[in-house]
Amino acid sequence: MSARMDTSPLVLRLSGELLAYVVDALRNHARLYKANGMSQPSGVDGLVSALAFRASEGQPGTSNAGGCDHGQVEAVKPRLVSYDTAASMLDCSTRQVKRLVSDRTLRPVLVGGLRRLRISDIDAFIEGQA
Repeated sequence: MSARMDTSPLVLRLSGELLAYVVDALRNHARLYKANGMSQPSGVDGLVSALAFRASEGQPGTSNAGGCDHGQVEAVKPRLVSYDTAASMLDCSTRQVKRLVSDRTLRPVLVGGLRRLRISDIDAFIEGQA
């Protein structure tokens, strides 16, 4: 049996101070890559831009809401995912996920008119396939 990589979304709640540190560290890392003639993984520039935006003063997400101490990172795993994300988790097409829903193997949850799938249901489906 091959090991599966967890592709479910991960949400991190960072304090403003830690977020600024992460942005600086990523920027310095990018400079080192460039100075050594190496190319960094795709998506890093976008990640740095998104994090820098959130770290800028006055932006939502920079407060210490939720009781996260400086220097601490709190991982929050979502409970619902889109069909596309479910397909990624299952390493199949979105069409196959829709088939699993239509034959009631997976049951969607309506959230504001959008259909989402419970990660626990997806995990149970995977375990049942093993």
